Amino acid sequence: MAGEEQLRDESTWFGIRKHGGSVGVTFNFVENFAHSGQKTDGSDWQPLNAHLRAVAALAERFARESFGDASPLGDLARAAGLLHDLGKYRVGFQRHIRDLAVARPETYHKQFGAVEAALSRNAQVSFVVQGHHGGLPDSADWENVWRNGEYQRELATIRPIAERDCPELAALKLLPSQAGDLRKQEFETRLLFSCLVDADWSDTAAHERACLGLPPFATAQPPEFSTWLENLRQFVANCAQNCPEQSMRDIRAEILCASLNAAETSPGFFSLTVPTGGGKTLSSVAFALRHIEFHNAGAPKLPFRRI
Repeated sequence: MAGEEQLRDESTWFGIRKHGGSVGVTFNFVENFAHSGQKTDGSDWQPLNAHLRAVAALAERFARESFGDASPLGDLARAAGLLHDLGKYRVGFQRHIRDLAVARPETYHKQFGAVEAALSRNAQVSFVVQGHHGGLPDSADWENVWRNGEYQRELATIRPIAERDCPELAALKLLPSQAGDLRKQEFETRLLFSCLVDADWSDTAAHERACLGLPPFATAQPPEFSTWLENLRQFVANCAQNCPEQSMRDIRAEILCASLNAAETSPGFFSLTVPTGGGKTLSSVAFALRHIEFHNAGAPKLPFRRI
């Protein structure tokens, strides 16, 4: 890939225009990229605006398929998708992706969408954008980012560039988070996080596969929940045979039975509190499969805790 010396001898390269001489060179990025590709002319690189639009559409689709069109999570997921890589409009990131020397902090990008959402007083979107690399932050880390004056000042610089390149950002009207049940809001934030991370990885993987000449991922086949539940029951029975302590086998069987019984109650929010070693992972999966089977309903939503 071309280095900085080569760049200085050209008028444009990868959509960069050079201004000035070899000292104090400044760059105008005619095209901003989200991901690189295999070709050195940049022809198979992914434009940043295309990535933002694709992730926004996917995240919104995942949210609406899971929670229905009436849920506000669809609009929030779309907003998170548009904002998640806002910081890639930074000059530092665009130099970095072109393999030009830049200090690592100048490549940071998740912080800027998080700041933008926080300044709109939408904590849910801000949390998931800041967490889409590395996992959801705690409240202290989140506040340290969005209250950072340097991030806010640079956001004011890159926002006009981003809005020209991706007009959907200019049209975005992100409403403040509504006061309400904090436990429900936390759960919804984790679900929103799941939609964003899934959308981001899906679009990034699709780009990478196209660059490598690989076919798209195959469409998943419809799940056979009843068969899966029977297979799980057999797996649990085999595990129990290998447990030497009768008391532990009895406790795990009791937890599994309680989970299966709870699966036949009305849909809603459920939690399972069991010490390590009690079989809560398998019991939770059994609950989910039985709940689907009993109610002939869609799959229960289990949000990512950390990516």
